[in-house]
Amino acid sequence: MLVFLSEGEPSEQTDFLLNQDPDLKLSGKGEEQAKQTGQALKQIINEHINSQKLNPKELVFVFMSSQNIRCIETLAIVMQYLPTENKKIYIQNQLSDLQLPHLYRQEPLKEHYQINQDKKILGKFSKLYGVEIWKQNFIKGINIELKYPEDQVYCRARVGSFLIQTQKYANAFTNKNHYIYICATHLGVQEIVLDHYDGKCKNIDYCSLTTICFPENWQNPKLTLKAKTFWK
Repeated sequence: MLVFLSEGEPSEQTDFLLNQDPDLKLSGKGEEQAKQTGQALKQIINEHINSQKLNPKELVFVFMSSQNIRCIETLAIVMQYLPTENKKIYIQNQLSDLQLPHLYRQEPLKEHYQINQDKKILGKFSKLYGVEIWKQNFIKGINIELKYPEDQVYCRARVGSFLIQTQKYANAFTNKNHYIYICATHLGVQEIVLDHYDGKCKNIDYCSLTTICFPENWQNPKLTLKAKTFWK
């Protein structure tokens, strides 16, 4: 199962100075959104276990996130509700937001940006949520990497290449139903995902879920949930 999870509501989202630091933590409402979505995802995974007659102890969870704090924090909260001891979050750069210079004024791959980001994330989420941040791609061999700046065409190609390579990775396992890949990303990226799987959905909200299953007996994945929101 491949799960895409949109970021929760960021703090200070109506602040006029938002452009000075778009990499914001979650607001209080965003944290509650993530908690409710975590509870819902736990139920979805339990239904997957029961329908496929799986042994929960044999499940393999993989957690990937955009490098932005609001995505990492959303995923860290959701992870608290899931039946796994794996606490590693991989920073997968293909899940990052569209890198428009008027929104993101620093290049995310530059050394000074990385140093500042490390101060924000390394150690913090371990103390708060008991998760580890691994600053490396889990899905490797992807030809189209994050760059700055980029336009929508390039961003779509970047996300599409991630989906194709992830599908190849998932299909390499004979027991693919035991693998659950959970990706924390942005609203626009989730729209690209739905376009890729021919399940276009408008008005994607914070902390919405899209799930894709990889059947055992054929290669093509199946879209099973389209950007559903579980908070009120």
